[in-house]
Formats: sequence, structure tokens, C-alpha cells
Amino acid sequence: MRLILPVIYRKTESEYKIDADLPLSADDFVVNNVIFYKIDVIEPVKNSPNECIVTVSGADYRVALSMKEVDKKIMKQKLHYGSN
Repeated sequence: MRLILPVIYRKTESEYKIDADLPLSADDFVVNNVIFYKIDVIEPVKNSPNECIVTVSGADYRVALSMKEVDKKIMKQKLHYGSN
């Protein structure tokens, strides 16, 4: 499998907000495309239907796509390239 997914990263300069319990805004995040060769688990994000958590080898990535959209990409790829 080879999927390119938009992963949401928190900017390091926004860490002080977490330490001070201040709310985060969209400016505190950056979205980068990441290539995944394996996905173990896909979970929905509560109160964010257009995002999901993708787990790979114990590491969690917040993705700017719904769980359904990520699953569709995986299933489409399996149809074209086989079950691997």
C-alpha cells in the first residue's frame, strides 16, 4: 500500500499555549502530505467529522480527512493493486 495523506502537525512555537492551557487556533497548525506504506488503525475524531486518527506501529497521526475518506482511498487502492 502507498497512500499520501494530509497530516496535521502542531507548530513548535505554539507549545507555550498548551502549557498555559490557552486555546489553539488554525494558525497553530500546519498540514503536510505524508506517505504511508502501512496503516494499522483508523479512528474518528470526536467533534471533528472531517478528521481522523491514523495509527501506524503505535504512532498516531491526525489526518485532515474523514475516516470514511481514508478508508475509501485504501479500498480503491486494494481494488487496483491487489490486497497488499
